[in-house]
This record gives sequence, C-alpha cells and structure tokens, in this order.
Amino acid sequence: MSEIKHTPGPWRACGQRLIASAAGAGLPVCSVLPGGVGSEQADANEYLIAAAPEMLEALREARGLLWAAVASRLIDDAGCITQIDDAIAKAIGGAQ
Repeated sequence: MSEIKHTPGPWRACGQRLIASAAGAGLPVCSVLPGGVGSEQADANEYLIAAAPEMLEALREARGLLWAAVASRLIDDAGCITQIDDAIAKAIGGAQ
C-alpha cells in the first residue's frame, strides 16, 4: 500500500460544517461549504467526509479479505475488487 499522505484519522464532524482530526490537537482538516445545497445535504456531506479515513481503511481491509477468499477458493469471483481498487485510488489521489 502507498504511504498515507492525508491527515491521519479518525476525523470528526464538529458541527458548523467543520471536520477536524480527532487525534492530537484536533486540528481542522477542512470545512464544508453549502455551495447551493440545502442545510440537510450540507450536514450529510460533513458526516460523509468525516468518515473518510475509516472508510478508506475498511476498503483496504475488505480488499485483502476478498483476495484471501479468492486465493483459498472460498469464492470464485471477486469482481468488486476492481471497484474497490478504483475507490482507493481516487481517495489517495491516484485516479480522477
């Protein structure tokens, strides 16, 4: 796996659309601008972004487990591995 370059997780939604690192000093990671969406949607964006580091780690773990299951012939096909690879690449800046 590639070196982690983002602010380490976990992150937390602080309210007022601010996402901060939950570790250390709790420094801000980013803020979510409403950008013409409603308040409910902007809040949902805040929570989704705050969960990003944990979701990335879960995808990496799931990918490893799927490959192990294929190698052990517990499952025949893990076609979703390509989707997982694409999502991981996008999350770490390797694909647009």
